[in-house]
Amino acid sequence: MDFDPKNDNSLKGLQPVKLGIAFGHPRVDNTFGSPDTFGCIQIYKVDAVGVARQAGLKEGDIVFEVDGARIAKLMDSSKDPTAAFSKLLAEREPGKVSHWRVYREKKEHDLYIQY
Repeated sequence: MDFDPKNDNSLKGLQPVKLGIAFGHPRVDNTFGSPDTFGCIQIYKVDAVGVARQAGLKEGDIVFEVDGARIAKLMDSSKDPTAAFSKLLAEREPGKVSHWRVYREKKEHDLYIQY
């Protein structure tokens, strides 16, 4: 079942961040060399214009950490990394610059994204 932020009570009252991305669980056959995709999310689409593309985020990137917080450690009892990631993004302040760590082509990359 796909995560639906509209039905997640932990996101009530938080404003979604507009990054211009679509994401979900990593595809097992498309991990780009990441050692462990549990607790990670994969970027499936990056809009042609928007802060995510400007920051260098690419389709296929596997995000495992934002601002020093590992997504795997933020997952609640649902064990859903997309829910943890959505909540993490919703808690970010507009104008803030965040440090993202992603796997791409068997390497870790640091990206800085301003919301």
